[in-house]
Amino acid sequence: MFGSEILEVAIGLILMFLLFSLIMAAARETVESVLKSRANNLQKALAELLGPQGGGIGGGIGSATPGQADQVKGALTAFQAHPLIYALYQGGTVKPGLGTNAPSYIPPMAFATAVMDLAAAGQKLPADSAAARAYALFAQQAGASAEQVKAELAAWYDNSMDRASGWYRRHTQWFLFLGGLIFAVALNLNAVIIAQHLSVDQTARESLVRIATTTAPPQQALGEVDLRKLDDAVRRTGLPIGWGAAVWPSLPRAAGGEGGIGLAELLIGYLAFALAATLGAPFWFDLLSKVIAIRSTMKPETAQSSTAPSPAPSPAPAPSTPEVARGPVPDRLTAPPQPFVYG
Repeated sequence: MFGSEILEVAIGLILMFLLFSLIMAAARETVESVLKSRANNLQKALAELLGPQGGGIGGGIGSATPGQADQVKGALTAFQAHPLIYALYQGGTVKPGLGTNAPSYIPPMAFATAVMDLAAAGQKLPADSAAARAYALFAQQAGASAEQVKAELAAWYDNSMDRASGWYRRHTQWFLFLGGLIFAVALNLNAVIIAQHLSVDQTARESLVRIATTTAPPQQALGEVDLRKLDDAVRRTGLPIGWGAAVWPSLPRAAGGEGGIGLAELLIGYLAFALAATLGAPFWFDLLSKVIAIRSTMKPETAQSSTAPSPAPSPAPAPSTPEVARGPVPDRLTAPPQPFVYG
């Protein structure tokens, strides 16, 4: 039973981490819709691929010399004016920076076709740009096969975009960690306090396990309505979250006073939620389903041991027939019959 309780506490914590990761992912997408960091990272990567060597290193146009900056702008303008690329920009004209209308993804074959057309037109790509040098190398290797050159150039572009993807992943990880830490403190989501509460509150523990069993594994991605339902169900379990009036008097005790957790444990509890957000909801979905599966294999054994029938009692000995005490045998002729005396 002790092992089952530990698993139930773990399931409750994992469910909280999952819910928090979903909320932070939704917050990240909301911020991304405003900042357009994917599109800006793509523009930065295009500046390095299409601009002169050293003209876009470290930050695109901003890190280039004035002459290199003009070459980068000219190459980007010619590239964006290509019919296959121009259609990807909302509104036609390019607006860089915050709220840019640039696309967050350009198909590799569209990039390869545009670069080949620009190279064929001449003087529209700097000769020492990465794209121009890659095109010349592939054309030399493939000979007259334009389709093979296009395929090689598309694969090269696809591999080069890994760098832009790395920029976005790093930005996302920092956003999730710092934003998660701020949200955890603002909402008073502390893993240590929640774990202690679940270890002594069987009702809350069983409620979270019941919610987790119906949540994992997901049949499809959780929408906004499903996320709200999950959040409402967790809040009704009575977990010690939020900054209610009853929390403030106990805060000094929880921060190191007698009978409370120490300051280090308090900080670790908030950091646990921040780190949980960086792992992402798919990780917690997978872990939750595995822990639930482990618990399901242990629970029947526990129930069977607790409800095992007790050995049948040995049958009671049959009652013996009481002995009858008789008096002396009377003389049938002279004495009246003597009554029986039962012992």
